[in-house]
Amino acid sequence: MPNQRQLQKSQTRAKIVDVAMQVYAEQNLSTSTLAVAKAAHVSHGTIFAHFPTKDDLLIAMVQQVCTPLVTATDAATSLPDFLQQHIAVLTKYEALYRRFISEQDALPAAAKQVLAAAQATVAVHFQAALATTSVKSIAPGLLFNTWQGLVQYYLLNSEQFAPTGSVLARYGDTLIDTFERLIS
Repeated sequence: MPNQRQLQKSQTRAKIVDVAMQVYAEQNLSTSTLAVAKAAHVSHGTIFAHFPTKDDLLIAMVQQVCTPLVTATDAATSLPDFLQQHIAVLTKYEALYRRFISEQDALPAAAKQVLAAAQATVAVHFQAALATTSVKSIAPGLLFNTWQGLVQYYLLNSEQFAPTGSVLARYGDTLIDTFERLIS
């Protein structure tokens, strides 16, 4: 059982990650750690006590998004369920995930690897969900990439489709319905 100091340290680390996710989603991935410290109401040194480098903080943020994405899609029991779960998690982290895909070059190699590994795992979950549904005879990998492309197109062009608010909250059901009709 963790002692009070360990608990406090864990809570501070979690707070830093949560605040960093908001800051980087609102600004961009090149925003300074000083801006994160100010927003989190901690000293700049506290950031580095928990994350020795900015890259470590970015990696932690990618993991924070990818873990629920992998977990939710693994629990899907059908293709419609998979698509709903995928959209639900991406909607929760929409602004930050949009940063990850639009500013991928700003991510450290280790964060890119975490993101790629998560996408590969989600693709496996997609294939398992796909096996429960009768669809056109198209390579599963191509179907997954088509789904990803559709979702990412809307994310990257969210100002055009939903200038205020969440593009996935607004169009998620339409994307799911359209994709299901395309592959049936």
